[in-house]
Amino acid sequence: MRWIPLLCLAVLMAGCGIHAHAVSLRQETGQLSASQAEVGPADSTNSMSATGSRVIFFEYVIEAGTATIEIQQQLTGGTNADNTVANTSLSASGVVFVKDPGGTYKARFTACTACTVTINYMVVYSR
Repeated sequence: MRWIPLLCLAVLMAGCGIHAHAVSLRQETGQLSASQAEVGPADSTNSMSATGSRVIFFEYVIEAGTATIEIQQQLTGGTNADNTVANTSLSASGVVFVKDPGGTYKARFTACTACTVTINYMVVYSR
């Protein structure tokens, strides 16, 4: 994966108001999709849960074609509808994050023209 852990940690610390000496962090990484090829709208092959974490970073890597990707959240209990997470829609490779996440997350390719996409994630927890 092409993570820049120190950059991600700096963004997390600045965004959450965390001082480096005040907290110990651990992280998990994985993929929502690995070179997933599609020809139209589709969901990522995997989903993940990050309940109890501080932040999730999602890295979109558009390897071929064109795509618009967004992160969708499904909360536990109540409705099981998928809700698009604000400010996570990109039509180019890049990184988005969700602060104070809860529930289950997946990626949705809302537009895809012969696209191949990899979506990596990094979940950061306080110890």
